[in-house]
Amino acid sequence: MINPTNTNYSFVWTNEDTLDGAPPETVNFRCLTSEGSILSGKKHEMVFEYVSNSLDLVESFWRFFVPEYNISIPFVMVGHTFEPALSFDRSHINFREMLLGKAIVCFLITPSHQVLLLYTFNDLVV
Repeated sequence: MINPTNTNYSFVWTNEDTLDGAPPETVNFRCLTSEGSILSGKKHEMVFEYVSNSLDLVESFWRFFVPEYNISIPFVMVGHTFEPALSFDRSHINFREMLLGKAIVCFLITPSHQVLLLYTFNDLVV
């Protein structure tokens, strides 16, 4: 966010997903910069985190408030999660018989969509 004015101002993000003041059972969106100040003529990064608990479409309602100017702007955050579709470059993997040591097998995992997937293999499990 950029402060185009000649004065500094503070901001506050508030979550409006509550019913009767009670917090929701599951929180999918979190604001990591829920309050702060923006210097005159400078920009400030505001960070939200989305963690999915289901494959449904999720909405979260937030309000951005600038107390110095009594500005209040509603925001809706929308998140959607899908199950990744992965395939291997071969139909089977032969680990061969071994008494000691480790079998080293290379294979290619190919996603069938254009989304970057980050993953690691645990050496203790593999």
